[in-house]
Amino acid sequence: MWTGGVRPARHASAAAAWRADRTPPGVVGASIGIIAVVGVAVAQGWTPVLDQRLALGAPPAGALVGLLAGLYPALRAARMQPVDALRSGT
Repeated sequence: MWTGGVRPARHASAAAAWRADRTPPGVVGASIGIIAVVGVAVAQGWTPVLDQRLALGAPPAGALVGLLAGLYPALRAARMQPVDALRSGT
């Protein structure tokens, strides 16, 4: 029975929070990169040439990079007790 205070996170909810926290920056970053390439080409008067497969694959690749970049900190945090993390400042 829960009597108040902080409830421990279940593994499924922690994993969902980790994915939700790490995926959007990768997708947004890849999308901004595509827009920047096309924008610079148009501003310079060039014809933008962009392979559609790369343009469609960049956001999922960015999401994957974001997930992988957050994997080590998430695994490290999962091994620590919250009180120990607060005491050590990590």
